[in-house]
Amino acid sequence: MSLNILHLVLGPIQNNLYIVYDETKKCAIIDAPMDCASSVSKIIAEKKLIPEYILLTHSHWDHIGGLKELKLKTNAKICVHKDDAYRLIEENSVNLPVMLEKISPDVLLAGGEQIQFGNTKIDVLFTPGHTEGGVCFVVNDSKVVFTGDTLFEGSIGRTDFPGGSYSTLITSIKNKLFSLPDDFIVYSGHGGTTTIGQEKKYNPFLT
Repeated sequence: MSLNILHLVLGPIQNNLYIVYDETKKCAIIDAPMDCASSVSKIIAEKKLIPEYILLTHSHWDHIGGLKELKLKTNAKICVHKDDAYRLIEENSVNLPVMLEKISPDVLLAGGEQIQFGNTKIDVLFTPGHTEGGVCFVVNDSKVVFTGDTLFEGSIGRTDFPGGSYSTLITSIKNKLFSLPDDFIVYSGHGGTTTIGQEKKYNPFLT
């Protein structure tokens, strides 16, 4: 299997969006920041990709602001953890400061699932703390993990928003993410890449 990862930085607070695909041209889109649909659609058309899933690491506004338009353009299945789904379908007050259109997810995750498209298999890690239903997406064959706002290079996700818990987040990182091999590359929701080994040694929140 040959995994390709395309990285876009989009939205008002510089969110990372990833398009992941293999030799079959089937792909998954990880997170959906504001105004992402046109950029993603252009890449999908240019590379002749077949979008199968939109995988949400969590449901804060900056990661789902472009979700409805992206769904309309790609018809990919929206996957979100069951404990984070309410921000997609309830009143806008749960996801201020922006007004978002409601949209129903297609797949509710619990953690422990394996999502497959083409020859690519993605394992779902339940990593609450930044939100109640935060998840990370692991591609073991390629030694990569997409961590959303759970883990960053030299930092961790905020826990002062509703649904956040500092102790839960630290437990998620140390018990789940740090069980991965040190050479796994970490693709975060904001900022640059790092590795599991690097964060074990040098992340000031975790050492």
